[in-house]
Amino acid sequence: MMASVAPAPMTPASRPVTSTGQTPSAKRPATLASMALSGSSTAGPQLDPDALNQFLYALHYKVEAVEKWAVVVNDSITDHATHIDETRARATRSFSLVSDEINKLRSSAATGESDTRTVMKMVQDNDDALKASIASVVQMIGGAITTTCLLYTSPSPRDS
Repeated sequence: MMASVAPAPMTPASRPVTSTGQTPSAKRPATLASMALSGSSTAGPQLDPDALNQFLYALHYKVEAVEKWAVVVNDSITDHATHIDETRARATRSFSLVSDEINKLRSSAATGESDTRTVMKMVQDNDDALKASIASVVQMIGGAITTTCLLYTSPSPRDS
């Protein structure tokens, strides 16, 4: 029993194996020179009219099937290209909306920070004014207490 050798896998850089001349004669195509010597005016194998008719119909149906397949593939590619374009447009719109929202948030954050600083300054100014008012009232009360002292005594019931 002969060991079979698996064919080498095709790669883009490799080419099909060429004949070494070891194939059986029955599998070899006839050469043009041998056909010319045999008196035949056509190249290739000779078919009777029925076999030729069957071959042509089979070829015709295969060509139709390949054409239908090509239409389906073309439609599919077109659908995918349209889908990709629509997805790209939606993504662009979404990224634009997100960018606009980020810019609005940054702007409002800057405005909010400015407003917060303004309010804090106003609170500080009011606090300082209130402390100054309290200090002046304390001074006025303290001066009035030390300069005016009214002592009123009334007779107590025990004094009688």
